[in-house]
Amino acid sequence: MKIQGELTNGMVPKIYKYDDDMVLFVMEDLSKMKVMRKGLIIGEKYPLFAEQISTFLSKTLFYTSDLYLDPKVKKEQVKKIINPELCDITEVLVFTDPYYDAKSNDVNPELLPYLEKEFGETVNYLLKTIKDIWNKFENKFRELWDKDAHETIKTVEGYQDTYLRGLLQDSIGMGGCKTMRRCVGMAHVEDLDGIDDLSARAKAQTLALKLGEAMVVRRNELTNISDFINIVKDITTGEDA
Repeated sequence: MKIQGELTNGMVPKIYKYDDDMVLFVMEDLSKMKVMRKGLIIGEKYPLFAEQISTFLSKTLFYTSDLYLDPKVKKEQVKKIINPELCDITEVLVFTDPYYDAKSNDVNPELLPYLEKEFGETVNYLLKTIKDIWNKFENKFRELWDKDAHETIKTVEGYQDTYLRGLLQDSIGMGGCKTMRRCVGMAHVEDLDGIDDLSARAKAQTLALKLGEAMVVRRNELTNISDFINIVKDITTGEDA
């Protein structure tokens, strides 16, 4: 978080004290702020989000990557920061358990094969925001690449396009895994579990599962963010037909 703060001019909470031996972590109090998830659930909009998060992502991802860092420095940072226990949580709860009948899974008994058919203005807003975030991120990332990437990397024709296409595909695929595990894995989210009626919740979960599956299986078809938006629309309108 300290590295992120330095790279983004304070776009993360301020760290006042960290002591590994004492297991002590003191940071800026954010209790006055609302969790964005809760705002989105009730339909609130965040007009500055795409601009802000694309700046944060482009700077933190580029300046901590092999594109910019000295290879030795990058490997030292990985060695210092890597956490096998947290990696295990992701590997088990995101990439393994949701795809078979694991004891840790939490499945809605009303999860039946039907979908929610009414989305309205909120979905259009979310899809536009997703598109804006990626496009703004890509533009900023390309600018950082052209300005600060290793000279040897800059000289490889077509590498920038290939790199960003792979990054888009990996991001969508990872998002698909996270989407599916939130429906059947151990850790759910308020967006879905906040729907009290199990039958209505199952409709939303079914849509999320279908979308998550498509994000994983069809990720290599993507050449730009519009391709992903079209997949989302294909799934929803196809079920409405």
